Amino acid sequence: FAAVARALQSLTAEGQSARLHAAVEWEDGSVQDVGSSSNLGFFSGELNVTSLSAGVQVSAPAGSESFWTMTVAVGAVAECGDLVRVEWLVCGSRLATSDAPGFLDLPNAYAMRLSASELRLADPSDDATAAPISVASSAALQVLVSFDDGSTRSFDADSRVVYAVAEADCAALVQSGGGSWRVVIEDGASARCSSVSITASIAAFGLASELYVPLPVLSRLELDFTGYPDVAANRAIQLTELGRVQC
Repeated sequence: FAAVARALQSLTAEGQSARLHAAVEWEDGSVQDVGSSSNLGFFSGELNVTSLSAGVQVSAPAGSESFWTMTVAVGAVAECGDLVRVEWLVCGSRLATSDAPGFLDLPNAYAMRLSASELRLADPSDDATAAPISVASSAALQVLVSFDDGSTRSFDADSRVVYAVAEADCAALVQSGGGSWRVVIEDGASARCSSVSITASIAAFGLASELYVPLPVLSRLELDFTGYPDVAANRAIQLTELGRVQC
């Protein structure tokens, strides 16, 4: 007899999982399903599954899941071949072993783009950050990776992304609780920098992207007056004198 395993789902992305279905074929041609833990009690047997690939992680049945599962690991690449080894054990003795082939049909990353939640940032000590101008002094960083199957995925919180800021005396990179990153402008940065340059790279994909963020300062404030009350006709009147309005 022999044991075989089949991953019924198509695995096309990191984190996707598939159930492993195992069966033993006896010499008389009959086939017995032993893939589910609910089917093993009659033989007092058990399955043992090990991964043969760095791109695959395996998990034993637990909770409501009665099958072994295989999951595409973070950092996995496209691969075709024997991915897991399945053993059928009865009373501690191995009765059947089979290596199960599979296909990790993962797309290739070909481009990445780094962006920020704000188009410009300001020194927190500069009046440009005050209302009503309200230029932000920090921004969330966003990374999108494009794949050759037409899909685009967010890598904002992916640990493989390495960030760097060229002007370390003007800005800092701060990681949030969710794993994503923010760029934060330092106090007094406007005296040293007119912009900051941030890079993000993913070595596993051989990709990198650069982002320039300007740091404007409040250099002049102009006031303009319109006639009272504020209606369309009064807005077109140029005022040269101011006077009190009776309350």
